[in-house]
Amino acid sequence: MTYRVLRTVRKAPLKWLHGAQMFVALPLCVVGLIAVFDFHNAKNIPNMYSLHSWLGLIAVILFFSQVNDFTLLSMFFTSKFRFMRIPVIHRY
Repeated sequence: MTYRVLRTVRKAPLKWLHGAQMFVALPLCVVGLIAVFDFHNAKNIPNMYSLHSWLGLIAVILFFSQVNDFTLLSMFFTSKFRFMRIPVIHRY
């Protein structure tokens, strides 16, 4: 949404804004998961009993893997490897 709403802004500041949004969402996601499991345990409601809860957990896992992928790519790999890994549409 950041890139769609702010089309007139240059790409570099938008990347920083998008990264900041991702890293703000990360701890909020953890707090939300803890709150849900604590609530279910306090009310004796079984955890992970519906399709909705499983889809939510899958979404969280995919989000964490996306953040983890970014961290690994930006810190441990060479710029040539990172460039090769980016899809062609995002290179220029």
